[in-house]
Amino acid sequence: MRSRRPVDAVARGARLAGLLLGALALAACSSDKGPKPAKLIAIAHPIAIHQTWTVDVGSAGAAYLRPCVLAQSVYAASADGDLVRVDPTTGKTVWRVRVPGGIAAGVGCDGISEAVVVQRGGLRLYDAAGKFRWKSDDATSVAVTPPLVAHSMVVVRTIDQRVSAYDEDSGNRLWSFRKTPPPLSLRGESEIALSGDLAVIGFPRGQLVAVALANGAPRWEAAVSEPKGVTEVERLNDVLGMPGVDGADACAESYQGRISCFDTYTGELRWARNYDAGAGVAMDADMVIGVRENGDVDAFSRDAGAGIWHNGTLSYRGLTTPAIVGHWAAVGDFAGEVHFLRLDDGRIVGRFDAGSPLASTPQIWNDGIIIQTVAGKLSLLNPR
Repeated sequence: MRSRRPVDAVARGARLAGLLLGALALAACSSDKGPKPAKLIAIAHPIAIHQTWTVDVGSAGAAYLRPCVLAQSVYAASADGDLVRVDPTTGKTVWRVRVPGGIAAGVGCDGISEAVVVQRGGLRLYDAAGKFRWKSDDATSVAVTPPLVAHSMVVVRTIDQRVSAYDEDSGNRLWSFRKTPPPLSLRGESEIALSGDLAVIGFPRGQLVAVALANGAPRWEAAVSEPKGVTEVERLNDVLGMPGVDGADACAESYQGRISCFDTYTGELRWARNYDAGAGVAMDADMVIGVRENGDVDAFSRDAGAGIWHNGTLSYRGLTTPAIVGHWAAVGDFAGEVHFLRLDDGRIVGRFDAGSPLASTPQIWNDGIIIQTVAGKLSLLNPR
């Protein structure tokens, strides 16, 4: 979910939209010819950001590791294979188990089970007490985003654009759905969002698809954007990050494309704006917040897509997908700074130095955010 420009770097692709774009942004910005990251501006009267607790989970390495946050538990993982359950109220580690083979993507959870993808591509499931339940090694390729655990099934998406569902109790494959991949994509797979009995998934070619969890049949398909240009690089328009889903709205943004919102039930387009996206979206009852390819942040009205505010002070800082918490939107950058923007006008009013870049998008817990860094620190931040 980050900025990038060099064509050769884009063509190489990488494992995930957020970390892909951040790494390429940093590479571009370190070049004498590339754009330079915006210098941070001192905040006159910053809000207080309290680090309530922190836990050493273990390095994320090159894996995409997003903590799975529930009301009473947080599950997190390390690339080396540590799977950890933390009490979010106290920050105490409830248990820690070792997953053989290392972890490439995770964590998915539903309060009953936790799912991770091992580095060889297999799926592993554990129960709420950390006990191993089952494994599946029938994936057609590697997964680079966390599985979705919901409706008594585990849904995983692999880089060959296949989405497969497994029975949560037995591990048997229930169904499989696949979109034909284009000749070139960012390989920064969009995460799977849950909307009732649907899995909402972004694909290359700017496609957003709602798949019925009951049988894997597509309920609707919609175009976030259409490919443009002549060369395959010019026609890159992958949907980035996890789609924002809330009630009757499903919103997403695409690289070199648009930010678009659809009716969750029918797939009918509500509104769209041209937008060269660099991340996924965040949304609340009133607005949709997106991150441009160059690191600028924009807020649009949820009902019609009218522009509310624009913040251009974080250009080329390799931003994550935002998270909306209270009166603020939180977004991480390539240097490990977490910025808090006011929802009413987009001004940066707070900043926290996490020590290293975030391994994934900030996650909401109560009135705070839980972040996991590449260096392996899992923390709860409370802005005030």
